[in-house]
Amino acid sequence: MALVDVGGLALELWRTELAVTELHRIYIRKIQEYEERYGDIGGRINPRNHEHVAIVSYTMDARLALTAAKRKVYAARRRLRNACAKAARKGATSA
Repeated sequence: MALVDVGGLALELWRTELAVTELHRIYIRKIQEYEERYGDIGGRINPRNHEHVAIVSYTMDARLALTAAKRKVYAARRRLRNACAKAARKGATSA
């Protein structure tokens, strides 16, 4: 039963990683849209830079979605790691 759990968690991790990839593309596209409209921002986005307030607010929804998805990946990795450790312990005790 533990290996079935591991397989399900591996699929969940794969799905969450795909979601992060797609959300990252969306976030990058929002940055590109902003730059097409208003010009190059010149370097990295810094939320503390008063010149970047507009782009930060323009991309906020995409950034928050990406951050939440990354948290889900972290949680899925942790669950998979714990399930693998549990399966290994069960395998070691039954061998």
